[in-house]
Formats: sequence, C-alpha cells, structure tokens
Amino acid sequence: MVKNAVILMFLFMPICVYAQDLVVQGAGPSAKVARAFLPLIGGGESPDNSIKHAGGLRWSDMYLFGRTGRPCTHEELKGRGEIILSRVPIAFGIPEKIGIYSISYQQLEAIYTKKITNWSEIDEKVNLPIITVGREPTEAMFGFLKKEYPVFEKVTFDIIRKKDNHVTMTLMQGALDGKGYIGFGAKSNFKGRSIINLKITGMKEIGVPVGLVYNLKNAQHPLVIKAQEMARSDKWSEKVKALGLLIY
Repeated sequence: MVKNAVILMFLFMPICVYAQDLVVQGAGPSAKVARAFLPLIGGGESPDNSIKHAGGLRWSDMYLFGRTGRPCTHEELKGRGEIILSRVPIAFGIPEKIGIYSISYQQLEAIYTKKITNWSEIDEKVNLPIITVGREPTEAMFGFLKKEYPVFEKVTFDIIRKKDNHVTMTLMQGALDGKGYIGFGAKSNFKGRSIINLKITGMKEIGVPVGLVYNLKNAQHPLVIKAQEMARSDKWSEKVKALGLLIY
C-alpha cells in the first residue's frame, strides 16, 4: 500500500509544482536562456550542468519542463510538446593570442577538412599548427551545424570535448600556451574569455533553436500555459535581444 502511494505521488508530482520549485535540466546551450526566462513565469532554477538534449527529454517525463538543445524530432515529440524560446548563435572561436579576427567560409571549410593545417596559410605572421576542437557526433549544437553545413558530417577533429565549458576552457588554455586551437560553441560562451569570436565572411549566422519541452499530460498546467504565452510576448522578445540571442 505504502509503495503504491509513493509511486502515485511520484507520477503526479509535476501537476503540483509551483514556479519557485521548478528545476529545469537538459541541454547545455539552453541553460542561460532558460535561466533568463524562468523569472518571467514566477521563478525556478536552470543549472549550468548539462544532461544533454536527450536528458532534457527524459527530465520532462519526470518533472514539469526539460531543456532542449535543438528542435525536437517528430519521434521525440510523441507524447511531448516544446516551447522554443530563442535561437542561440553558433560561433567559431580561437585563442586571443593568435590575433586573427576574420576568415572566409572557404578558409573555415579548408581548416576542418585539413586542407589548411597552419595559421600561417591565412596570416603569414602566425606560424602555428591548427588544432581543431570538436564535439561528439550526437551533441545538439554540432548536429544542427551539420544539418546547415553538411561538410561537417565528414570532419575529423583533433580533439573532442564532451561539454560546452570544456571547449571554452581548451580555447582559454590555448591563449596561455600559445596553441593554435579552433573550436565552436554558443557565441556567449566565448565572450570576454581571451577568446576571439571569428567573423566568418560568406557564412550565414546560424542560430540553434533552444527551449523547453514538457509531457503532454501536463499541457493544461498553469505554468505550461504561462510559459507558452510568455514565449510569444514582446517582453520576452526584448529580453532575447538584450541577451544577444536571436528571436525564433
């Protein structure tokens, strides 16, 4: 009897949640976005640690919201709904000491396909081997990049990092050690950290749609309805612009 009561309480826990009790876990790129959004619906927490896009989907089945790192597929949306909050710009970053601020898309492609292997081939004053820092094949932001630019389907990275902050830390370490790293991630991750956000001429600005996901059994929950309304509001659009994100 007690065991059954505990199971029932667990199953219906999301129905009783209040805004201040929200903990929203999931993909790393959406952590800051969700943290900016939650106060507008009453509060809650969006920890920096990532349990990935897939973890956010599972989280939404146990709690009220999970975080997404890209648009959900048709399969992922079976029994779930999503609320896209914004698009997170993808940037390519290099250590500040390299001192190159702009390259063409053709040069970027040549770097990742190993046709250019030294920064001196772009700027003769910089004699450093290029070391590409990438992500695992299933990472949400990398998946979106491959979708927009299929050439990245075939690249082989010199170093693979499994977390957003590990990419950032590697590029920061390169600034100290004089390494010729190049990596990609959320643009905001590189700001003010001895990392240059490369301007890529001839490449459109890519913004990965991120947001919240919820189980459809909670579709009428007051916080789900409030989140849907707020995500469409002018107030949130202004907040998105102020954060340097892109409106969906």
